[in-house]
Amino acid sequence: MPSREILDRLFTVEKEAQGLVDAARTEADRRIAAAELAADSAFQKIHGERLAGLELRRTERRRAVDEEFAAALRDYRAALEAAAEDPAAFAALFDEFAAREA
Repeated sequence: MPSREILDRLFTVEKEAQGLVDAARTEADRRIAAAELAADSAFQKIHGERLAGLELRRTERRRAVDEEFAAALRDYRAALEAAAEDPAAFAALFDEFAAREA
């Protein structure tokens, strides 16, 4: 009968070991989930900050480009308005062009 007691004790130890393994696995899963949550939170924070910075830079650059375009357009329109109209010169240039095409 002592061998039966030894086997019972071994089964008890095995059950305890399985309980420890299960507890360790549960704790590991909890820690992994917490680490993933923390990493995702940190990523979202950094991503949001960088995205906001890029959006600000894009808005500023867009405003600068719009201002440059408006200034160039104003200069072009001013140059057009300042240019003298010469219908005779236009007619001569058109006649020359038409004669080349014919």
